[in-house]
Amino acid sequence: MDTIVSESEYYSMMRQMVDEEIVFKIIGQFTELEGCDFTELPPLQESVNVDALESLLTRADGNQNLLVQFEYNDAVVSLTGEGSVLVHPLDGHCE
Repeated sequence: MDTIVSESEYYSMMRQMVDEEIVFKIIGQFTELEGCDFTELPPLQESVNVDALESLLTRADGNQNLLVQFEYNDAVVSLTGEGSVLVHPLDGHCE
């Protein structure tokens, strides 16, 4: 039997998935580039409002002109409207 969800429940689930995707992309860049475990990293929410970030990127819809940057864990994180995530370490290590 199929489960029926309301429109608001559907959008809530989709928003959570996008939030998680953004967080995983950013954290994944740190673990890959700096060779640290994700448990060594501070919570991303301490550096940026993840909901606001998700909202900007969702509305960008592939806009090549959008660039969002913020500092996190001694690095500059750059996100584009096309979905790219770049991490530029300031001191080259995880906390």
